[in-house]
Amino acid sequence: NPAKAAQVNDYLKKISPLIPELVSLRIMNQTGTVIAGINGATALGVDRSFRDYFQRVRDKPAPELIVSGPLLGAISRQKVIVLARRLTVRDGSFVGVVSASIETRKFTGLLAKLNLKPGRTAALFNKDFSLVHEYPESAPPLSDALTAQRLGANLISPTERGVFVSRNGKGDIEQTHYFRKLQDFPFHA
Repeated sequence: NPAKAAQVNDYLKKISPLIPELVSLRIMNQTGTVIAGINGATALGVDRSFRDYFQRVRDKPAPELIVSGPLLGAISRQKVIVLARRLTVRDGSFVGVVSASIETRKFTGLLAKLNLKPGRTAALFNKDFSLVHEYPESAPPLSDALTAQRLGANLISPTERGVFVSRNGKGDIEQTHYFRKLQDFPFHA
């Protein structure tokens, strides 16, 4: 219904200044077609059913928040994480998805507040152990395969925090990694 879509877009425009971190805020119908959205290119009419977050939300009847990515936004061309939630009607049947994209660079300010000593790096990983963002970005990459593999092995354990030692990709620098799950958020730092 075009009139309803216009009302939804007006409402989204009204609330968007309250969430300046957003790259986009979109609503997709049950087939994955964007029917409403704000910020940047809204992608109205574009099919998003191929995206992991859409499929996970569609196929999981629980109303939990899904965090997907990081991924390269197809329209924004920015590295983003996507927060997505299932839309249902009263009987619980699936009618679509609401998604919000946040540019991963927005985490720089948060990680910078940690007051790291020289040579130290802080990083956020999602539930799938993919690197969301690290600070400082010019540091030797924490996201090399060995570190991600070790971090994932440690995070799979029942512990919410831990420490492990690895070597960088070249094997010439020993690195000590401390991690913990962030309370109330689907991330490990």
